[in-house]
Amino acid sequence: MEPFKDVVVVISTIVGIIATVAPLVARFVDKKKKAAKKKKRRPAPEQATPKVEDEPEVPVVIDGQKLEQARSHVKWPAVAVIVTGFLGLALNLLWAGLVFVDQFAIPLLEKHPFDTEGEAVFGIISYFCLAASAIVGILAGFSMMNLKNYWMSVLGSLGVMPGGILCCFLGIPAGIWAMTVLLQSEVKSSFS
Repeated sequence: MEPFKDVVVVISTIVGIIATVAPLVARFVDKKKKAAKKKKRRPAPEQATPKVEDEPEVPVVIDGQKLEQARSHVKWPAVAVIVTGFLGLALNLLWAGLVFVDQFAIPLLEKHPFDTEGEAVFGIISYFCLAASAIVGILAGFSMMNLKNYWMSVLGSLGVMPGGILCCFLGIPAGIWAMTVLLQSEVKSSFS
C-alpha cells in the first residue's frame, strides 16, 4: 500500500503544478495574440487619416442572440466548475492543515496519515498544489460565465479535475462537462 500512496502523491503533485502553470502560459499567449491583432489593425503613420472629433465611434456589432445562446450553454457547466473548485479548495486546504497539525503539532488521529515527516511535507505540498488547481478552476468558471479568455476556461476546466478530487471525485464530471461545452464551435466563437 505504501508504494501506491507514494505514486498517487507524486502524480497529484505533478498534475497540480501543471494545472497551475498552464493557465499562466495561456494568458500570456492570449495577450500576445491580442497585441499582434491590435498592431495589425493599426494603420501605418503615413496612411493615417485625421480623426474628426464630432464623429462617434461605431461599436462592433455582435449578434446578441448567439451571444445569449452561448451564455445559456456555458452557464451550468460554469456553475459546476465554480462549486467544485470551491469545494476542492476548502477540502484540500482543510486536509493540508489537518496533516500539518497532526504530524507536527498535536496528534489528532490514532495513526498519522504519513509515516515520516518528509512524506508529510510532500503531502502538504501536494494538497496546496491541488488547492491551486482548484483556484484555477474557480477563475475559469467565472471566465466561462463572462465568455472571456477561452484558453483560461479550457485549462481551468482541466484544472478542476484534480483540484476537486477530494470532494468525492466531483471535479472529473464537472471538468468533462465544461470541456464538452467549451469545445462546441458556437460557444468557442462567442468568447472575446
